[in-house]
Amino acid sequence: MIDVDGAMNSIDQVFTVEEQFRFSLAVRFLQRYGEEQVTVEWEAVDGNRTDIGVRTEDSIVPIELKYLTAKSRVRDRRFDQSFQIGGNHDANRSHYDNIKDIKRLENVVAENGDYGYFILLSNIPNYWSEPSRSALHDEFRIYEGRTLEGELDWKDYRPWMESRNRDQPIDLDGKYQIEWSDFSYRDDIEVSGSPNFRYLAVQVN
Repeated sequence: MIDVDGAMNSIDQVFTVEEQFRFSLAVRFLQRYGEEQVTVEWEAVDGNRTDIGVRTEDSIVPIELKYLTAKSRVRDRRFDQSFQIGGNHDANRSHYDNIKDIKRLENVVAENGDYGYFILLSNIPNYWSEPSRSALHDEFRIYEGRTLEGELDWKDYRPWMESRNRDQPIDLDGKYQIEWSDFSYRDDIEVSGSPNFRYLAVQVN
């Protein structure tokens, strides 16, 4: 098994966009497994693309990333820069898209290898906190301790769901126990707004 937690724990910064997250994680895998063993934007034989592909002795491990952030101001003293992250998060769409990525990874793994990973890095507590009230995306929630399995569907229909085929239920082949981990950034980085980051790494077999 590739060491996803080790790679995530070696990253110590806050990113402006998802592409930076992908680059940093790919670099960590390069350092561990070598340049010839890691690629970005890997395209599987069935045409599906994933953010990173890691070659092992037995197969290629597909990795799909998400970086979803709440509106926050970041001050990085080491590089003397400040920037803003987040601000356009949509809970309904993003929860659905997360599960859709897990389903897509199931299809990629079935055709191309033994296992893969869906990794979400976020400072939005709504993802890992058990809900206090109902929402359209209830079945697509990924809060701590949740088990994902079987067919998942919206609580009710809305016309906007037809965009990108979000109106379709998602039928998962596997069973996934959701476990979040804390993510730490450098002491010389300050985040005001939503400073606590966590990550979810779902192994798809």
